[in-house]
Amino acid sequence: MAEAAYNETVARAFAELTKLAYCGPLPGLFGAVATTCHSPKYYTAAPHGTCASAGFGAVPGSVRQFYPPEVTTSVTSGPFGYVFKLDSIQGSHVMPGCAVVFRGSINSVTTTKGESAEPADGLTKCQNCSVNAEYLQSWDRISHSLMGKLWQLGCMPSTLPNARGSLVHLTGHGTGAAIAAVAAWELSQAGYSLAPAYLFGSPRVGNLRFAEELHSRFLNDGSSLYSITYGNDGVPAWPDSPDYASLGYQVHYRSLNSSSHQICGISPTEGEHCGVPKLHGDALATRSKECCSSPLAPAGSFCNMTAFASQCYGGLPTQYVLGQAGISKKPAFLQQS
Repeated sequence: MAEAAYNETVARAFAELTKLAYCGPLPGLFGAVATTCHSPKYYTAAPHGTCASAGFGAVPGSVRQFYPPEVTTSVTSGPFGYVFKLDSIQGSHVMPGCAVVFRGSINSVTTTKGESAEPADGLTKCQNCSVNAEYLQSWDRISHSLMGKLWQLGCMPSTLPNARGSLVHLTGHGTGAAIAAVAAWELSQAGYSLAPAYLFGSPRVGNLRFAEELHSRFLNDGSSLYSITYGNDGVPAWPDSPDYASLGYQVHYRSLNSSSHQICGISPTEGEHCGVPKLHGDALATRSKECCSSPLAPAGSFCNMTAFASQCYGGLPTQYVLGQAGISKKPAFLQQS
């Protein structure tokens, strides 16, 4: 079922959107998202780009940023993300709703190693669940801002039992993916419906009970959570502790030029022999260089912007800056076909 439902074209589109979150609260983010992910529904000229290929796009003028209210926004640190109203064309695998994109840490591995692995309770109506205390705190700091932006865009929760609220599409990279997982639970509890979530290079977020309950939430909404990993990246295997479990279906790409992926089941026993190898000793440090890499990310990396100023200040689309840099929009394995 998971093999049939995973859509690499859609995953690639959300990877492109996830990378743009590393612009942070700079003026070009609005234009970069709008031009990179323009909707086939609103443009008479032939649309192009990964979002158009997946049959969806951002409704013009709908991009909003969210961040903690108590601090000055920063390009390099602190919880941050953006949201937009998502529309799709007939036949698309992506249903209309709101897309929520969480930024990861600028230096994902350094930050991950420095974070406490201490689990904490405090999730809404999740008995015996625990999650990383810092991810939960980050969610608490930005949840009010995010919910306000969802309401502004007309993405509303259901207030009636057994009724479906607006659909939310959650994505992020690294620590941003971890916060997105916490957000999935809390938004579901608030009355939102969960679309398939594509999380990239996420560390482990909570205990087995949380993983099971969150999986059930996605199943109830007819969707799944896909934790997309690459190579020997050690972050998705951290914390290496019995207090933590991996989330959803792991979709593992062995190399940047890989034309195939491996989908791992949600059972802990299958995860032992599938996907990212387990950590041994100080393997997180030795495998840290791969934390930003992915065959789905533009130019093969989430963290290294091809033209930071052009996109984050100038608002240019990803397709344009890759073309100017002489980088194909397609991964290498597609160029060979």
